[in-house]
Amino acid sequence: MPSPTARPPRPSPDATLTPAPLPPVEAFGQPPPVSLEIGGQAQPGGLGTYCWTEPDRGGLCVDTQGVPTATQPLTTSSPFTARFRFDPDLPPTTASLKVFQALPSRSLEGEGEQVWWEFGSGPTFELTPGLQAELDLDLVPDLYVFRLFLTWEARGDAAYGFLVQVD
Repeated sequence: MPSPTARPPRPSPDATLTPAPLPPVEAFGQPPPVSLEIGGQAQPGGLGTYCWTEPDRGGLCVDTQGVPTATQPLTTSSPFTARFRFDPDLPPTTASLKVFQALPSRSLEGEGEQVWWEFGSGPTFELTPGLQAELDLDLVPDLYVFRLFLTWEARGDAAYGFLVQVD
């Protein structure tokens, strides 16, 4: 038994502490892919901010600045039906869509196949999730960002971005 005056050993003044490396983001998993379909055209959603938990692997939250979208918009005329398709093995429990103008002054730096947009103001629509969610829209001609926010019970939430040109 150590004596009451015993002290723990002190690290050497030359000792350096090296933090353990963090596992890569991919080790925690990501929310499932989502796509938008309009008039037979499809666009994969750009994955933005999310918090996600994988059973037996832990969880991770990632914050992004802006809304990522494809560089080329889906093109349509009004009125139209926006159809969001979800992973059949993991459909979301809630879904909401915010629609706002994609102003060039709001375009942030692009990265590969994506463009990032600053958040804008516009209407928000609550969707009924399942394997897919549909919404009929009648928008004036313009370029729009669709920000889809989804939640999954016991797994997390995620925001996805889409780019739509209404002629």
